[in-house]
Amino acid sequence: DDRLRKECVSLHNLGRNPIIIALTDSNKSECGLTDYKIPFQLLSLSTRKIFKHRVGLFFKLLEMYVRFIYLILLKRPQILWIHDIEMIGLVPFGWLLKKLGIIDKLIWDHHELPPSTVLNNSFKRFIFRHILNMCNAIIIANRERRDYMLLHFGINNVELFHVLENFVDKAFASKPKGTLPDNLARWLNNEPYMIALGGANPGRYIDELVEA
Repeated sequence: DDRLRKECVSLHNLGRNPIIIALTDSNKSECGLTDYKIPFQLLSLSTRKIFKHRVGLFFKLLEMYVRFIYLILLKRPQILWIHDIEMIGLVPFGWLLKKLGIIDKLIWDHHELPPSTVLNNSFKRFIFRHILNMCNAIIIANRERRDYMLLHFGINNVELFHVLENFVDKAFASKPKGTLPDNLARWLNNEPYMIALGGANPGRYIDELVEA
């Protein structure tokens, strides 16, 4: 994730020593250094091998949280920096560790706005607001999203939110162009193309992009 890369490099340049713990689609267990020299550890879930894709989600989620919690307790970070809405279950756990003095601070990094199932349900908004307030800081991608979250969740503490724009940097801009899969390259037949990420999600404005 390029946002994660830039954050880790910035933290390292400030004298911090970030460690990445992640679960990827490949479900591969691996340790090492990223190409930007930050140590990482990837998790592998046994439940993913037992259940087919989109089956047994409760058990997969439970195992994921247990595995993350075990590594957090093992590594005892000074600051726990959680990414994405899927990690919401780790926020109350991090809050408890903070209360016990095991960690100093808890940060939740939101790459996107919460899903509409949360935004459009008053009870879920109530729960979500309390979980947000468990954190020392909420990272948000731009001021518009921050203002939307403050208004929608009725949060008065503006200082809780920190805007961190995800602009392209020189390292990203200088990356060599990747190759397309053979079947896609054949289908394009040398025609120019544009990439729309998350095209199946109406919130990504695919219709407006095509019209433009």
